[in-house]
Amino acid sequence: MADPAECSIKVMCRFRPLNEAEILRGDKFIPKFKGDETVVIGQGKPYVFDRVLPPSTTQEQVYSACAKQIVKERSLKCGKFLSIKELSTAS
Repeated sequence: MADPAECSIKVMCRFRPLNEAEILRGDKFIPKFKGDETVVIGQGKPYVFDRVLPPSTTQEQVYSACAKQIVKERSLKCGKFLSIKELSTAS
């Protein structure tokens, strides 16, 4: 049987900040974060994930938390270095 540490599925939940239209409409950001793993929506029950990423999380932090280890492991298995980089330009 495979080692659960090597095969486990991790569930991460990222929350984006309100966009400009939502702010202008007067929407409020409702989720409340309880540590790195729990989020409560309004007065509801807590939801627990392997990791919760709040709106202040950068793309680099998302990559480090969610994909970096997978890319590293896959690179080692295929014998080649694999890198993922997002390029963007302002217009």
